[in-house]
Amino acid sequence: MKTRLYPEISLAPQSFCEQVLSERYLAPGEDCADDVMRRVSQALASVETSRNRAWHAQRFLQAMRAGFIPAGRIQASAGIETSATLVNCFVQPVLPHRRRASWRQGIHEALTTIAAGGGVGYDLSDLPAEHLGSRNEAEDRPPSPLKFLDLMEERVTRAGIGQTRRAAQMAVLRIDHPDVIAFIQHKRRGGLTHFNLSVAITDAFMDAVQRDEPWSLGNTGTNARDDQTLAAQASRHVSARQLMQRLQDASYACGEPGILFIDHIHRDDALGDQTPSRAANPCGEQFLPDYGACNLGSIDLTRFVSAPFTQAAHFKLTHFASIVSIAVRALDNVIEIAQWPLPQQAELALRQRRIGLGFTGLGDALFMLGIRYDSAVGRSAAARIARCLRDSACAASIQLAHERGPFPDLDVATYLAKPRAASRLPPRLQHRIRELGIRHSHRLSIAPTGSISLAFADNVSTGIEPIFGCQVRHREHADDLGRTAVVADHAWRLFKARFGSQAPLPGTFMTAADVSPAAQLRMLASITPFVDAGISKTVWIPADYPRSAFDRLARQAWLMGIKAFACYRSNPDIAQAMVAECELGTDKSR
Repeated sequence: MKTRLYPEISLAPQSFCEQVLSERYLAPGEDCADDVMRRVSQALASVETSRNRAWHAQRFLQAMRAGFIPAGRIQASAGIETSATLVNCFVQPVLPHRRRASWRQGIHEALTTIAAGGGVGYDLSDLPAEHLGSRNEAEDRPPSPLKFLDLMEERVTRAGIGQTRRAAQMAVLRIDHPDVIAFIQHKRRGGLTHFNLSVAITDAFMDAVQRDEPWSLGNTGTNARDDQTLAAQASRHVSARQLMQRLQDASYACGEPGILFIDHIHRDDALGDQTPSRAANPCGEQFLPDYGACNLGSIDLTRFVSAPFTQAAHFKLTHFASIVSIAVRALDNVIEIAQWPLPQQAELALRQRRIGLGFTGLGDALFMLGIRYDSAVGRSAAARIARCLRDSACAASIQLAHERGPFPDLDVATYLAKPRAASRLPPRLQHRIRELGIRHSHRLSIAPTGSISLAFADNVSTGIEPIFGCQVRHREHADDLGRTAVVADHAWRLFKARFGSQAPLPGTFMTAADVSPAAQLRMLASITPFVDAGISKTVWIPADYPRSAFDRLARQAWLMGIKAFACYRSNPDIAQAMVAECELGTDKSR
């Protein structure tokens, strides 16, 4: 059966996309994506009043058919009797801040969250240095950061938690922790299959790098509760520039650790003084406090391009804004129907009501509009869409506050104070917040959207990424390096369906390999001011990219105000999950 997405273009489903849909999202008795949408829309509407429930279910269904894609946890579990959570993103404390709670309790809580399907981030900066930490689980002292990583890796593997869906985790360590050098090098030794690593870098460190000053290692974090342990840290000084070089060596070799510019994150955070965020979820689009959680959703931008590949191509902002409004209500309802792995997560979620609405398919949408991804026009178009997303989501959240009440932790004066994200809202929206409040502390987050873009959007380019390739080989299973399936890019398929299989691609068709790392950073920076949480973006680096240019990228990202920086350099020594297969003879002159 063909899928008709545009009046003049129809496409047959791709077998790999159908496979992902079947393996990850179809419930018993369901046969297609529309069955999933019906189930999810009815589940999300279940918290509405009985009088309006059917009407809202139909609105949610229409929004999903028009391009709103709730995150994978919602698609897989909403409307099904299951212990799985509907929430993708969590941050857990490694030292729970409760009387009688030990570091073992922290591990138990994290494993409980992972077993329920959540991706978990941790700030390890309060853990003691290697020479002070426990060597085994029988000791009362907390483990060092590296020992914690090994313990969690062993526990997840032993419990078999990641056998059907990878147990995704993010470990963050501050740049002033005594073990930061070993942490930076830890991923290169192998064995950490369930962790991404990031270093939390401060403005003071970036300044010290620029001035080539010494940097002190000896701080275990502002929340360390054992003053004797904190005082016993063997403070030592290293060259800030050489430490940054170590970090870039590891990143150049294997793409990790990434970087969180923690001061940028704190300055922008609406609740940074009340519940500071010191860690991120595994893909870096959500910066959360201890026990923080966020449910996600994305909107497929390609569904709002009218007359694609023609002189009349344009983006339907008004239609997009209407879907944003419905999506905000749907994600608000997720908070009510979600099962929370821990009561602390539920309590904080109800106090702050974080949601993470974003978009996917930016690379495809720009190609369909006839705009180069790396151009100033492309960045302007992306910023215009992001601004519409921000303002429409904010307006919907204010309306929900009027109907259902604002989030309980709201202090309006602090919330709107500069330089926080809400201070950049248009005056009319700030006035409405002062008048009515706002339902959600945070509203926007742009996730990587890998499997949902396959299952529900015909393999659109993910998140804000450029198109990866015309046709891409994916591993059929996460642990299978040998078996792959070919899946084509959505916009590329549309172009070929319209103009014929032999039609040369125009110069506006750009893959990740065509977009310079600097241009990727500029795109990220153009969207960042409109997103109050985070953006998952991997800067793709060519294998032969000059090391001197690579070393400048992190500082450029910091100067641009970007909150997180992650990169991946094509490296033949590392098994790659995807291999692009673009056709020869692409015409870049059109």
